[in-house]
Amino acid sequence: MSILIYEYRVVILRLLILIALANAPQAEAQVAASRQPAVPLDPITAVLDGFRTHAAVALGEGSHGNEQAHRFRLALIRAPRFSATVNDIVVESGSARYQDVMDRFVRGENVPVDLLVTSLARYDTTE
Repeated sequence: MSILIYEYRVVILRLLILIALANAPQAEAQVAASRQPAVPLDPITAVLDGFRTHAAVALGEGSHGNEQAHRFRLALIRAPRFSATVNDIVVESGSARYQDVMDRFVRGENVPVDLLVTSLARYDTTE
């Protein structure tokens, strides 16, 4: 009895595979018809338009010292629409020198205000 059930399952599986293969060209044609070709966009407009549908828009840094990315960010924040579109900017930066102070602060530990201010005021990104 178990051999018959196994053979029945194999037949059903083969039948399902044949049906899937028979429908594959039609499914691929539907997907291909729904694809739109890639169109170059103005990067500043594209980033600012991202705020229409997203609460946060993030930009990757790339490699450190990436001048092209730096120039793009300057152009972005200088764009006339930027100040009307963007509310907050978060910049990740800092130094390993003050990491322990920042970690303690983020964990909610009691960090003396003067140490916190010194850590923030003297951050050095060269380390």
